[in-house]
Amino acid sequence: GQGHQGSRHTRGIMKALAEFPVPLRRQIRNVLCDIDDTLTSHGRLEAKAYAALERLEAAGIPCAVGSSTPRANIDLVMELTGLRKFFREIVAAEDVKRGKPDPEVFQQGARRLGFPSNQSVVFEDAHVGIEAARRGGMKVVGVATTHSKASLNADRVVHRLDELHPADCAKLL
Repeated sequence: GQGHQGSRHTRGIMKALAEFPVPLRRQIRNVLCDIDDTLTSHGRLEAKAYAALERLEAAGIPCAVGSSTPRANIDLVMELTGLRKFFREIVAAEDVKRGKPDPEVFQQGARRLGFPSNQSVVFEDAHVGIEAARRGGMKVVGVATTHSKASLNADRVVHRLDELHPADCAKLL
């Protein structure tokens, strides 16, 4: 399936980056890092991350991206990695007035999906993002990729997305 293409997608992106001007390369790498921190191990999109997203999709659980990154960067990375199909909505920097730790980006994502904040689960690897989700009244799954498990103040902490199943998300609510 699609899952095994993850690391190949990332290698292709990094190779293609060599042709972009340096400032754009930095922006794209930053977006890749934002996505990769949650979906990867050692900078490669993993089949397990795709499998986790496929399970959420199969269970009918709608997903959104909430990021302080510009939309054009997110769209490019989503297209190149094949992840876009898993997300019904994208809330980007242009869509909010205040960045994290303000909860606006996550609240807007929940609203666009048709859910109240208290019926939403946020997957986040950064302390400021976890704070934003908590301030918004959402449950948080911390993804320990850039920070230790112990340092993430989340309702549940995992190292990889495939450690969590759709039923686990429902239990958090």
